Amino acid sequence: MALIIVTLPMSGRKKLITAGIVSAAVLASIAIGIEWVSRRLWTEINQDPVAEVTVVRTKGTPDNYVYNGDFEKGVAEWAGGGAALIAVEGGQSGQCLKLIGDGSPFQYAITWNVAQLNNGGTYELSFWEKSGDSGEQKYLGGVWDPKGSKWITFLDGQSTATWTRRSVRFTTTSRDPVSVELMRLMPGKGDVLFDSVQLRKAKVDDNLVVNGDFEAGTSGWDAGNASLSTVAGGQSGQALQIEALNGRFPICHPMEVRRPATGHTGRVDVLGQVGNVHK
Repeated sequence: MALIIVTLPMSGRKKLITAGIVSAAVLASIAIGIEWVSRRLWTEINQDPVAEVTVVRTKGTPDNYVYNGDFEKGVAEWAGGGAALIAVEGGQSGQCLKLIGDGSPFQYAITWNVAQLNNGGTYELSFWEKSGDSGEQKYLGGVWDPKGSKWITFLDGQSTATWTRRSVRFTTTSRDPVSVELMRLMPGKGDVLFDSVQLRKAKVDDNLVVNGDFEAGTSGWDAGNASLSTVAGGQSGQALQIEALNGRFPICHPMEVRRPATGHTGRVDVLGQVGNVHK
């Protein structure tokens, strides 16, 4: 049994909250079940001084507010909890982050207060993920508002055997500095890989088809009666290769298309080339 007394900063003054006597096992079970429970509560319980910082770190750039999001400088500017953070070779590009969770309720890597976004502005968070030595793992990556103790946006899913890019566009609702956080959402010990973490203002894109240039591989595309792969030598960078299965009519389509603006008119452009035909 444990007596937990938590002090939370609210409106510039300390407010004492007595959580009471609870079972540590029960607390851990609840925290695992509610994976996005308040980061402020957890960091305060563990006396993490970084949770009190509200000053924007200025090492990032408008192209990427996340300094060392590619982990080429090791794990500089990243802090962890419930996990060991190491930079290893074999990333999506160069080094990557290996997050080795210890089974704690929160197993995370976070880079604090990377930017103060414009309230109402549209931004994009993206990162690459891959399964590590522990096989498929549930994960979460998102933009965290430490002062408001809330997610601005997040992506969760299950890691893949090959490097896969994940991205989300969002409109910020916070005027306070935000942090970027990566989490492993699994009980027990295990690891997951992350790379090329990027937070930037969303670029105007006339192409409503997500990953229409296939630079993120086949991410976001689905197929019927066909296998999909990407090859070098496209009109610009990578190209999609469609291989029919069992002689049946193959088809593929994007799983994500951006919503057009009101009154938008446009056209569909497809550049294609006949490849090798096999009986």
